[in-house]
Amino acid sequence: MSPKKKVIEIPATLNHENTSASKSLRVSAYCRVSTDSDEQENSYENQVANYKKYILDHPNWIFVGIYADKGISGKFTKNRPDFLKMINDCRQGKIDRIVTKSISRFARNTRDSIDFVRLLRDMQIGVFFEKENLFTLDSHTDLILTILSSIAEEESRNLSTNIKWTYKKQSAQGIITLPHKSFGYDLKNKNLVINKHEAKIVRLIFDTFEKTGRASDVVDLLKTMKIPSPKNKELWYKSSVI
Repeated sequence: MSPKKKVIEIPATLNHENTSASKSLRVSAYCRVSTDSDEQENSYENQVANYKKYILDHPNWIFVGIYADKGISGKFTKNRPDFLKMINDCRQGKIDRIVTKSISRFARNTRDSIDFVRLLRDMQIGVFFEKENLFTLDSHTDLILTILSSIAEEESRNLSTNIKWTYKKQSAQGIITLPHKSFGYDLKNKNLVINKHEAKIVRLIFDTFEKTGRASDVVDLLKTMKIPSPKNKELWYKSSVI
């Protein structure tokens, strides 16, 4: 008599796109880029456009909006105003689901990543990480989410260390290298030369911040005076001022 075969039941994995026909989901997207470079700006604009279309293409999804932090590091959540606004809107019951490009876009701090995922899960709000194909309402993703969040944080730390080492080495050799245009200066023959027009704006920024102590006041003043940003656009961001 042959031994009875043991059947192992594998629980189904939740699909972030599955919705009840009788219930619509209010869905938002979170986008972030960490620098103001032209390449990153294109990435930022593409993220916003792609996720708006992605959400609108789902008939049972209601587009809530795009929360986006531009030119801001993901290391410290307190410095990401739109991320914090999104979390607050979740607490107020305005969002059912969040989609984002990757774990590193959501947070580069392991503790923040895990803490916010758990906070949202307690409110029955799932986050879908497109790159990793992870959906946080599936409890089986906890271990891999922790591992990948740790990797993202370590990559960020290594990148920062390498960049600082490069700048220090070049500085010792008298080489000036800027990751992007330094507002108030022009780079000519490897030397920084004061841009007289931009220098007036820099002084205005410092004077205003010294008086009020708030970057938001500086941004409001620059907008009122219709002074274009360093990238020659109408909008200024607090990250550009700070």
